[in-house]
Amino acid sequence: MWKAERVGDAVVRRHFEGELMAVINENVSCTGIERWVELAYVRGPSGREFTTSVGNIEPADRPQGGDDG
Repeated sequence: MWKAERVGDAVVRRHFEGELMAVINENVSCTGIERWVELAYVRGPSGREFTTSVGNIEPADRPQGGDDG
């Protein structure tokens, strides 16, 4: 279960932070073959939302690209 929290996209060229609004499983295929991915919707300080792969997000209070191990 996902909850609203401050997160950042650790993969985009310029690290982006915002509030996690939703995580959905979406069919992103433009062909007849389905391709399902988990997308995170993140709302930035301007109020605009962007999507990124769930695997790209991390808590905003962690250092960019940080690793606990």
